[in-house]
Amino acid sequence: MDIGDKLRTAVSRYQLLAAGDRVLVAVSGGQDSVALATLLADLRQELQLDDLVIGHLHHGLRGAAADADQASVKALAERLGCGFVTERVDVAQLARERRVGIEVAGREARYAFLQRAAESHQCSKVALGHTATDRAETLLMNLMRGAGLRGLASIPPRRGIFVRPLILATRQDTADFCRSRGLRVCEDSSNSDVAYRRNRVRAELIPQLEAQYGPGVEAALCRAAEHAWQELEWTEPLVAETYQRCSVGGALRVAEVQALAPGLRLRVLRHFLQRAGFPVRDIGTERWEALSELVAGGETGKRVELARGLSVCLEYGLLKVGSSAPGPSWEQEITLSVPGRVSLPDGRSVVAEWVTGEVPEGGPAVGVLDADRAGPELQVRLCRPGDRFVPSGMRGRKKLQDYFVDAKVPRAQRRPLVVLARGEILWVVGHRLAETARPSETTRRFLVVRVVGERMRS
Repeated sequence: MDIGDKLRTAVSRYQLLAAGDRVLVAVSGGQDSVALATLLADLRQELQLDDLVIGHLHHGLRGAAADADQASVKALAERLGCGFVTERVDVAQLARERRVGIEVAGREARYAFLQRAAESHQCSKVALGHTATDRAETLLMNLMRGAGLRGLASIPPRRGIFVRPLILATRQDTADFCRSRGLRVCEDSSNSDVAYRRNRVRAELIPQLEAQYGPGVEAALCRAAEHAWQELEWTEPLVAETYQRCSVGGALRVAEVQALAPGLRLRVLRHFLQRAGFPVRDIGTERWEALSELVAGGETGKRVELARGLSVCLEYGLLKVGSSAPGPSWEQEITLSVPGRVSLPDGRSVVAEWVTGEVPEGGPAVGVLDADRAGPELQVRLCRPGDRFVPSGMRGRKKLQDYFVDAKVPRAQRRPLVVLARGEILWVVGHRLAETARPSETTRRFLVVRVVGERMRS
């Protein structure tokens, strides 16, 4: 089966693309993404795609080499007759602001860029160049850190609008294709630096396994990942249903979580943290065990520290995600144009983007508003004495202080961020939307507001 047939099989098997899709293709300039863009351009009519747009993010690293990559990808888009969109982000600065590594900051920046580009170019899918080789490498890396079922599933063929049409093709397939077509590809020198774990797995571990146990190790790893992913596919809706039964206002009722089987309990806790906007890949085994102990028999007020300045706290029988940092003390009101991003004085950032179609998933750190009711400009600040809003589901205004008392919010957590438009509070971050901006059954355009990053400690 050649690489074109492997792409066709993946598209059909995993329902990655549909007739009429407008597709944003993420292209770094490397052989996998160049092969993907070229194949999709070749098969555009056969797959009945509406259009292709190539997206490239300049990470602000590697100097002139990165500039050359950007120029090469732009030239590829022109040759293929595709649209082209690019942005430049200072990933090193982003890593410092969020207190994460360069790799994590780069990944987050790429996905944020692709989301924005897909929205601005009305693309229904974003195609990524991950291959079966990437899937095998990721499974080994996850296995060595003791990952659970999701980690063993490795890289999924699809997740939301992100699809991976080359998930059945190998890196050798893409190399052979690019060579046969005479395609220019960009070589990132960091891909051969064995200081990075993935590169060691690629250059050392998998070749050793193939040499000692015979060829076929990569394919076997991909089969194992596929089996795990299939289990996730049919069980994830059950986890989401269980979470809904156990949750109230973005918190979890501990008594109900305690009654769950251990495996389901862990899946529900993971779902809970993901909805809160927490990157669960940052949580180690020790923290998961501490969370399980908190659920099993913790006392009110007990807290488990996670990472990035966040923690999980048990309050009045409810499990809540909050900040580990001391209370913030800045006073200014910051304007946020939509779509856009602003940095806050306490180290966090607020990102706003428009989404159309199905209702996006919200959470304590993700507010989903009616875009038309919210408008194109927001303000972000900490709540102030005397602030009032109309809690979702209610008609009359209520003082935030009274709301916190009624909701049994600990005093230390009674100065959250608020998001406003034209002076009206639309969302009390981590707590509740306002009725004045809550999506209705007729809402078709949503404004998704995310609070990301770690609050600085004073």
